[in-house]
Amino acid sequence: MNLITVEVINPVLSATYDFRLPDTMKISDIKRVLVDDIRAFEDIASLFGDGVELFSETGVLEDEYSLLESNIRNGDRIMIVGTAFHS
Repeated sequence: MNLITVEVINPVLSATYDFRLPDTMKISDIKRVLVDDIRAFEDIASLFGDGVELFSETGVLEDEYSLLESNIRNGDRIMIVGTAFHS
């Protein structure tokens, strides 16, 4: 396992965040980490609504794969998009 740095883009808030994540971590687990950390940082409990999708430059990142298996490398960008937003 190696830690990699990814830039996470949140288009709803026009914000970016840098995260260091294990390259063997599954996308489903990464979603939980990102949602929890970004909600806490932005102090918006309802941010992202009921769920999120993660996107790389090549498309949707599938829950069952790791960052490594998804071909995400150090310095890559990931976009996080809520499936529903409740204000």
